[in-house]
Amino acid sequence: MQVELLKTKRFSFINYCPLIVDQNSNSAILIDPAWEQTSFKQRLDELGVQLSAILLTHHHLDHSHLANTLAKEYDVPVYMSQREIDYYDFDCYRLQGILPQQQIITLGTHMTVLVHHTPGHTMGGVCYQIEDNLFTGDTLFNEGCGFCHTRGGCPGMMYESLSHLKRVIDDSIKVYPGHQYHSELGLTFAQVKQRNIYLNIDNKQDFIAFRMQKKSGVLKFR
Repeated sequence: MQVELLKTKRFSFINYCPLIVDQNSNSAILIDPAWEQTSFKQRLDELGVQLSAILLTHHHLDHSHLANTLAKEYDVPVYMSQREIDYYDFDCYRLQGILPQQQIITLGTHMTVLVHHTPGHTMGGVCYQIEDNLFTGDTLFNEGCGFCHTRGGCPGMMYESLSHLKRVIDDSIKVYPGHQYHSELGLTFAQVKQRNIYLNIDNKQDFIAFRMQKKSGVLKFR
């Protein structure tokens, strides 16, 4: 399996959209495609692989902007948590809801995706684990976590979601957030824990107070 990060940009938004290639089946999946449609098509053509699915961590436009367009172009399913779909009335072509109790998605015969339900940034956000790689969207960054002040966000749920990841994710797993601020993406979970204060606050009320303070986590994309 091969992981590539496609850097895309619109105005001040810079995203890193994972492209996961399965050489055994000559297929690929995209996570949170946004902004530059031609970049995705060009890279798929260069690799000579067929897009088989799109995974969305949450509904925000900078993570779902191209889901409908690419799903129609390649006639592939789009996966998102059912809770996210229902709460935000999200819709797109061939949308497949992931139920709260569902922990595994099987794509074709060669790729298994482990789903971690991680609400907090949004009501139904998820992280996807594929082999030794964790794709966290806006739940977890190298130096922080997603903001929790918009509709459906909840710092208490974010605390529980990060606590879940600390319990179940091995230190050797590589972490790929949807945005980069300082350090390069693809650090091990152990390295992220060393530099991320949100993973080192063990009291829920302290976490909530710190996360919700004014201008907390306002950083510039790289």
